Amino acid sequence: MPVRFFNAGDRISEAMLFTLPDGHDIHCQARWMLDAPAAEFFTVPTEMQIGSARVMVRFADDIERKFGHRGVIRIDKNLDAQQINEDQAVATNEAEARKKGEARWRDYLKKVVQTYLDEADQARSAGGAPRRPGGFTRRAMQLLGVSDPSERVFEAAAPESKVAKLERELEEMKQLLMARGAQLPLEENGKGARR
Repeated sequence: MPVRFFNAGDRISEAMLFTLPDGHDIHCQARWMLDAPAAEFFTVPTEMQIGSARVMVRFADDIERKFGHRGVIRIDKNLDAQQINEDQAVATNEAEARKKGEARWRDYLKKVVQTYLDEADQARSAGGAPRRPGGFTRRAMQLLGVSDPSERVFEAAAPESKVAKLERELEEMKQLLMARGAQLPLEENGKGARR
């Protein structure tokens, strides 16, 4: 009977390995592709049919152990809610699974971002510049709306482009001319007026 899960986070696509029953040793393995869509429910088999043999697989346990901290929650309707502790990535129904998964996903994002921010603080305290976040760290920062401290450092250190410098100087000259124009007295007959 398939096991139902909820994935609160990003899509997970990964090969799950299992040992073939008629192989000559434990190194004869097959793959089953896990496809856990983002913010959706999915099912995982408990057995695989390989030729005429039926192989019991423990993908559900592997997924719970490997991705539970990222918001992937197993749904087990046979359990009583009081039997489940907070450390387990298990829920008794879909509503609980969604709630628990979303909370774990947020916690996971916060942990990833906090690790990066701590590294950035260490770099700055040592007199250096923080490295730019890449890959999933950058995505986690975007999802949480956290600004990148390395961007501010690189923007401050970057030389002003020639075009930007000319635009800034032009704007300063306009402001100066407007300020001086307001100070010049204008004559009624137009002789003292500037054009």
